[in-house]
Amino acid sequence: MPGVAGIYAVKALYSPHQRQWKDWLVPAIFLSFFGLTLIPLLVANTLNAGGAFNPTYAVYDRELRFNNPELIINNVHYYLTDNLTGILAVLALAFFALRLSRDNLRLERPERANLYVLLLLFLGNLAFYSLKPVSIEYYFLPVAVFCLCFGLLDFPVDRTDSTRSNGLRPALLISLTSLLILGAMAAQRVSIEVPRKVEIRAPEFILDKQNIVYAGITGGTINYYLGKYTAKLDFGTYCMVEQLLNRVARTGRSQYIVNDTPKMNQLIEDIGTEKFDKVGSFEDLASRYDIYRYNARFADAPEISCDLTVNRQWVNQIDLKVSGRVSGDAFRGTVSLTNNSDTSFSTRPVAGPVKLSWRFVSTSDSGTPPPWEARKNLTMMIESKHTYEIPFTAQLPAKKGEYLLEVTLVQEGFAWFNEHGMATPTLRVVVE
Repeated sequence: MPGVAGIYAVKALYSPHQRQWKDWLVPAIFLSFFGLTLIPLLVANTLNAGGAFNPTYAVYDRELRFNNPELIINNVHYYLTDNLTGILAVLALAFFALRLSRDNLRLERPERANLYVLLLLFLGNLAFYSLKPVSIEYYFLPVAVFCLCFGLLDFPVDRTDSTRSNGLRPALLISLTSLLILGAMAAQRVSIEVPRKVEIRAPEFILDKQNIVYAGITGGTINYYLGKYTAKLDFGTYCMVEQLLNRVARTGRSQYIVNDTPKMNQLIEDIGTEKFDKVGSFEDLASRYDIYRYNARFADAPEISCDLTVNRQWVNQIDLKVSGRVSGDAFRGTVSLTNNSDTSFSTRPVAGPVKLSWRFVSTSDSGTPPPWEARKNLTMMIESKHTYEIPFTAQLPAKKGEYLLEVTLVQEGFAWFNEHGMATPTLRVVVE
């Protein structure tokens, strides 16, 4: 974005038609907007990572995930609809649509080039941030404000040209709406500040400088009243979060989680409540939230793979056993899953999730077996040398007869475990 502003500055300097002082206002104003909207990001990096240009989440801030469509779709939805920054982004898109639909045929070549550069800049940044496992609203705030304001200031406003004055009113409307939204964002931030005369209670040990505290909505309050900076865990998949917790735990630092949002509670449940110890609570006049300590003994487990790659070297060491019985019009069974390999993995990696699948194959039909359509979602860590019992309920075939119930694992969109060396267990089932 500074590069684009620089292009406009050079253009104003060397163009034979643009050497008036007012032509410098566009790049100057945009650089000012850009600097202002960068402040939240630089402040967050300084508080959380020790430096303005240090990424808060280290390697996760630098990684791009090209093989995870679900993550990309969720991030696009987040940046365009889930927060106030998204409103500015949508307004920028509306501005682009307005210019392209009404003025494209009448735009001069430099103006058309400016518009396309801004549109490419907007879409490129949206694609870049949507590929990152960490999604935070102020990441996209600079580019949303930059593109919207840069485009509005470059809007043709020559009232002597009747073909261009038609677009002035919508441009002013979008500009005014943007200012109102920025004001609303500022007012919303001010409104959620906790009153100064309030009593805050939290365990003293979480305030130790060597301890790390993760929080959601209470992070600002803990920082303001107790002087303890907090970090966020709402990024990527829960597998990546557990991977981060384990790596930090191996350094000897204690980690505490304030269970102050539904997402934080879901995260604790996904990782496993047995891996957390309740040690106290955070209280103010209006609310009370439990505080959990991550149990460091789980950090000694084998490194969990969040980028699952199905291959014969370890898949053929995954052992499934199926048991159960017919109950009414359904089969109620249990799959015993044993990981005899040295690879621990998550059933919800960064790529497609791992699920349990089954099918009934008729013993009297020698034709093509039916497809693997049934699924059961799995939310668990499959650790090396461990066995897990997975209950499931399967709808029986409509046709009476004898069947073989087959069970397998599938990583959605990538691979079937039984096609890469894992044995497929079977169980005889009679439908009467």
